[in-house]
Amino acid sequence: MCVVMQPNDGKRPALPTTRYAAGGVHRYAQLMEPTTPATLALDYGVPQKRIRDILRSLYGTLPDDRTRWVLDDLQTEEVRSRLSAGEGPREWALEIGDKVLRRAIHRQYGGGQQGGISTSSKTNDIFIFTNPARGSRYGYDLHEGLQADGSFAYTGEGQSGDQEFTRGNKALLNAADEGRVIVVPLKVV
Repeated sequence: MCVVMQPNDGKRPALPTTRYAAGGVHRYAQLMEPTTPATLALDYGVPQKRIRDILRSLYGTLPDDRTRWVLDDLQTEEVRSRLSAGEGPREWALEIGDKVLRRAIHRQYGGGQQGGISTSSKTNDIFIFTNPARGSRYGYDLHEGLQADGSFAYTGEGQSGDQEFTRGNKALLNAADEGRVIVVPLKVV
């Protein structure tokens, strides 16, 4: 799995809105997702540990009944004030269990937003995007996914016939020789 990005600096596009009726009046509400250490880590290209360290220095540890930080607007601004945009090289900011929109990954790391294989334009990473639930409609669940030996099987790019080693397939084939990291978010929301 992979954090839903929330525009808060005016530089990113607004999130979609939804219309609902309240007392016969139609109102529009912006769909806002919570800010988390993963969200901020993606924004600033820093490890989540750095964000959590800042949070702990400001607010102490999480209460016993919570397992993840969810920041309110004041906490978000406090953390942002201690970070500067583009501080250094982009680091992989997500951790196992984080939830993220695919476009948030591309905003931070670059790469094509369509297709199952995307080579980052800002790092040495190659991203494989797959959605097992949707892929099962086309039989991908029979060939793709985490294997018993710990490897991950992936069918590659191409809609029919044998796979050709071009574009993303070629990048995967040559990844080890080129020292590239293959990143597989198991489900992207």
